[in-house]
Amino acid sequence: MTIQKNLKIPICTRRSVRKEFALFREKSDAIPVFGLHVKEEGDALVCAEGREDLGELPDGTLRLLRAEGQAPALFADLGEGSLVRLKDETAYSLPCEPLELLSKLDKNGAECYVALTEEGVFLLGEQAAQLEGVQGCCGAVHHERLFVADGFRVRFSAPLSSDFSEGLQAGGYVDLPSSAGKVLHMISYKEKLFLFREQGITLLRASGDPLGFSAEAIPYSCGRAIPGSFANCGRTVLFLTESGLYSFNGNYCSLLEECGAAHVSRSHAIEAVSADGKYYATVHACGEDCLYCVDPLRKRGHFIRVRPQSLAGGRRLRYVRDGRLYALTERGAGERSCTVETELSLFGLSEGEKFLDGLTIEGRGNFSVSASAERGLSRRVCGKAGERLSFSVPLRGNAFRFRIRTQDERFLLRAVTLTVREADV
Repeated sequence: MTIQKNLKIPICTRRSVRKEFALFREKSDAIPVFGLHVKEEGDALVCAEGREDLGELPDGTLRLLRAEGQAPALFADLGEGSLVRLKDETAYSLPCEPLELLSKLDKNGAECYVALTEEGVFLLGEQAAQLEGVQGCCGAVHHERLFVADGFRVRFSAPLSSDFSEGLQAGGYVDLPSSAGKVLHMISYKEKLFLFREQGITLLRASGDPLGFSAEAIPYSCGRAIPGSFANCGRTVLFLTESGLYSFNGNYCSLLEECGAAHVSRSHAIEAVSADGKYYATVHACGEDCLYCVDPLRKRGHFIRVRPQSLAGGRRLRYVRDGRLYALTERGAGERSCTVETELSLFGLSEGEKFLDGLTIEGRGNFSVSASAERGLSRRVCGKAGERLSFSVPLRGNAFRFRIRTQDERFLLRAVTLTVREADV
């Protein structure tokens, strides 16, 4: 006996939906996306920075160190306390690894370099000279004095000197206990000296007579700061906390919410510097090590798929990788593909069932596109921008997400138009 079956084919309305892309942020008529090795340029996404090989570093180089202060200089750290100044290959030796280097000019205008280590503070020379009784994990050069901090204590030298001996109009120290915690970083900024603590910021007014030094707590509600994440970008100081990326202008802190900081792991070590007014940090984001870049003026951030072992700031960012020195170029292929990912979205359509037939990318380049629905179904297609990219079998679902990849460093992503059949209710 044959039983007749009646198949009910859903009645659908064909729709086209165009959406632009907005990197790490909400934008009218756009979809927020996560990106690796992509950055915003006008109303589109383009390839992030490439790299330029500047040549070999001294054998055994483990990291770069930039002496900050009045006479900035770049050093190669060879490990076990061995340093080489890159501009003239002058070698220096310390009894242990440096935590930080400072540079200053003496009374005769000669360059002097000071190394902060776990065993003490040393003046670099043919033989490293330890500054007796001085300890510090971070420091700064401010108003012709050296300042170093160890916990709650801040020591300072005599003007135009590396002598920390205590005395009137000479060196000395101030103790600044606070519930904000220990001092993690010091920055001379806008003619003021700021102490960045574990959970706060202190302004140390330290100009002229030490008897006139005073401390003032800056309003702060940013959460626990991430060590190593502070960088003076000129017009603002940027740093990461457990709550996000913050900008400090000398008076108050502002949260930068649309720069991608939510994707940065707080459990991995971070090294941050400033170069050409931008913030750069070695971070771990979405399962890989990469370089995080933020433009504080535009309040935009992106991730660059290179993996520096160490960074040095200044007029231009430089970094070390496998014994070679690199700088960034305006645009170029990273160590992996450029990737853009959307979240699961209705794309402005109803919550009813849909059939995704294909899409068209508006821009330039060749792409691989993976689309998936909320139930785990997925489809993949490859092709050029401007062409209709059709799936061999339509993707069925209520909401969709996309992953767009390319290795074309000249690509440009402006928008995507989806071709959808939406089931009539």
